[in-house]
Amino acid sequence: MTEEMSISTLYNMMKLEMDKQATLIKDNTEKIMATIDEKIKPLIQENKTLKLEIEVLNGKINSLENATKRNNIIIHGIKETETNYTELYNNTIILLENLGIKIDNYDINKLHRIGRKTNERTRPVLITLTTYNKKIEILKNKKKLSQPTYITEDFSRETLQKRKELQQELHREKEKGNDVYIKNNKVVIKPKVNEKRKRETSLTPTQQHQQASGGQQYNKSTEAPAKLHRTDPFAYMRTLRTDESLQELENALSFIKWDIIGLSEVRRMGERIEQYENYIFYHIGTTPGLHGVGFLIKKCYSEYIQSFIGISERIAQLDINLPGYATMSIIQAYAPTELAPKDIKDNFYEDLDRTLADAHKAVILMGDFNGQIGKRLKNENNILGPFSTGKRNGNGQRLVHLAQAYNLKILNSLYKKNKNRKWTWMSPDGNVKNEIDFILSNQSKSFKDIDTINNLNFNTNHRMVRGAIYLEKTKRKRQYSKKGSTPGQIPAIIPENLLITLEDNLLNIKGENIQEKYNGIEKVLQEISRKLYILKNRSDKIGNEARHLIETRKTLLRNKKQNRTQIAQLSKQINEKIRNHRKQIRNRTIQYHIEKTGGIKKALKELRENTCWIPSIKSKATNKKATKRPEIMEIATTFYGKLYDDPDYTNTQCPLTEDEEVTLPILKTEVSTAILSQKNYKAPGDDGITNEILKGCLDYIINAITN
Repeated sequence: MTEEMSISTLYNMMKLEMDKQATLIKDNTEKIMATIDEKIKPLIQENKTLKLEIEVLNGKINSLENATKRNNIIIHGIKETETNYTELYNNTIILLENLGIKIDNYDINKLHRIGRKTNERTRPVLITLTTYNKKIEILKNKKKLSQPTYITEDFSRETLQKRKELQQELHREKEKGNDVYIKNNKVVIKPKVNEKRKRETSLTPTQQHQQASGGQQYNKSTEAPAKLHRTDPFAYMRTLRTDESLQELENALSFIKWDIIGLSEVRRMGERIEQYENYIFYHIGTTPGLHGVGFLIKKCYSEYIQSFIGISERIAQLDINLPGYATMSIIQAYAPTELAPKDIKDNFYEDLDRTLADAHKAVILMGDFNGQIGKRLKNENNILGPFSTGKRNGNGQRLVHLAQAYNLKILNSLYKKNKNRKWTWMSPDGNVKNEIDFILSNQSKSFKDIDTINNLNFNTNHRMVRGAIYLEKTKRKRQYSKKGSTPGQIPAIIPENLLITLEDNLLNIKGENIQEKYNGIEKVLQEISRKLYILKNRSDKIGNEARHLIETRKTLLRNKKQNRTQIAQLSKQINEKIRNHRKQIRNRTIQYHIEKTGGIKKALKELRENTCWIPSIKSKATNKKATKRPEIMEIATTFYGKLYDDPDYTNTQCPLTEDEEVTLPILKTEVSTAILSQKNYKAPGDDGITNEILKGCLDYIINAITN
C-alpha cells in the first residue's frame, strides 16, 4: 500500500514538473516569435511596397510598349512569296491601295515580317506608320479585305493576354443580344437608345464645395460654349432640352456679340440640324436626359458650313470655311468629371484623339474639360502661356498631354486678365470658383483676345469664354428675301401713308413700252411689300410676363452667391411663363385659321419655327456616308434628277401661233374681278407680291395696270 502511494505521489510530482516546463517553453516560444515578428515586420512592409512599385513599373512599361506600338498594324495572310524587302513592300502597298487608301512613301516608317520562317505557316507583316491618322483610315477600311487576309492592331503581350481572357465574356454578352466590344482591356456594352436610365442624384451645395475644394469638378449644368469671329462665346446653361430653354437662351444672346457658339449638355436625343429665323442649331445625343453637344451658328454663315460630324454624345465637329481662311475644324467637347470612372474618361480622350487626327489642319478645340491646368511647368511653353491659374488635377493633366500631342495652345493662358475675369465655373453655394472651360487652337496668331462674359442673363454656373479672331474679309450683309411676307405676317389693313406713297410713285412711272411700265409697277409694289414686312405684327416669343421676370433676374445675377435661391425660383417661373405664352399663341393661331379656312394646315405652317437639314446621306454609287454639304447636295440632285428624268417624254402641246387679230383694250372691271377672285393665304411668286397686297392696293394700281 505504501509503495503504491509513493508511486502515485511521484507521478503527480513529475506531471506538475512537466506542466511547468511546457508552460515555460510556450512562454519562451511566444516571446521568441514576437521578437521575430517584430524584426520581420519592416521586411514584410518593404516587400509589399516593392510589389506595388513593381506593379506600377510594369504598368508603365506596358503603357510605354503600347505607346511605341500606337502607329503599328499587323497584316495576316499575305503570301510569303517575296525574295527581298522591295517585293514585300510593293505587295503590301498594292493590298492597301485595293482598299481605296492612298499610301505615299513617307506614310510607312518600317515594314517587315515577324516570327521565324517555317513551311507550316505564313508569317504576318508588321507595319509602322508615320501618322496615327493613316492607321485609323486603314482600320476603317479593313472589312473590305477577303479571307484569309485580315488586319489587327499591335499590342504588348500583357495587353494581348488580357484581351484574350475577355473573349469568353465578349461571346457571352453577344449571345445575350448586346452590342459589345473590347476597349482599354475592358468589355464595353453600348447602351440602347430606348433604354431608360436613372438620372444622377444631385449634390448638395456642401457636397459640391467639399468636392470642388479637393480639385474635383462637378457640372450638373448645360452648356453653350464658344463663339468664333468677332466673338467666340462658350457658355453653360442648366439645360437646352426644351424649346422654352432654347427660346430663353436666344433672348439672352440677343444682348451680346456672337457668331458661332458651342453647346454642351444639350440633353436632346438624336442628331438634327435645325434652321431657325436667325441661326442654325445642330445637336447630337444618345443618352436620354444626359450629356449631348452641338453648335449654334448665325444664319449668315450658313453658306460657309461644310459639314457637321457627330462623334459621340460628348464630341461634335463643325467644318467651316471662314472668310479668309482655309477649311477649319471646330470641335466641341464635354469631358467627364474628375470623379467619373477611369474607363469613361479613357473612352472620351480616345474619341477626342481620333477626332483631332481626322480633323483639318486648322483646328479649334473648345468646351468644358472639367479640369484645372494650373501653373505652367517646365517644357510647357509651347502650349501654355504665363497667365494660367489654379492647381492642376487629373483631368487638367490629360488636357495638357492632349495639347502637347497635337501642338495646341491653351488660349486662356495667353492673355493677362484680372483674377475675377479668369474663372469660368462657380459652385452652387458660390464659395468655389475655378477655371475649367478652355479654348485651344493651333492657330493662336489668328486670335485677338480671349475673355469671359459676365452679363449673360441666363441661369448657369458657368461663364462664357469668348474668343475673337482676325478676319481678312468683312462679314457679308444678309440679303433681303424675295419671297416677301407670308400672309400671316402682313397687317390686315395697309397703312394710309404707304398708300399715299404708292400713288405718288405710280404717277412717276415712265416707260416707252408695256414691259418697262410693268417693271415700274412691280418695283413699286415690291417696295410696299418690303415695308409691310418691316411693319408686320410679329408674335412675341417670350411674352411680357416672362420678360419682366427676366429683367428682375438680371438684377439678382449681380450678386449670385446671395441670391441663388431666388434666381433658381425665377428661372423656373420664366420657363413656365414662356411655355404658357407659346401655348396661347398656338391656340390663338389655330383658332384663327379654323375660323378662316376650316382647317389647321395653314396654322401649322405658320407655327413652324424651323426647317431641318439632312445631317448625312448615303450614296448608292459609292455606298459611303456623306456629311459634307456639297456632297449631300450633289447626291440629292442626282437622285431627283434620275427620278424625274423621263427619256420617253415628248411634248404633245401644240405650238403657239401668233395672234393676228386685233387685241381689245383691257377693261378695269376685268382686272378688278381677276384680282379680287384670287385666294388669300397663298405663297407669292418670284416677285414677292402677295394677293393681299394686290387687293389692298387695287384702287391705286388699277389705272396704271389698264393704261
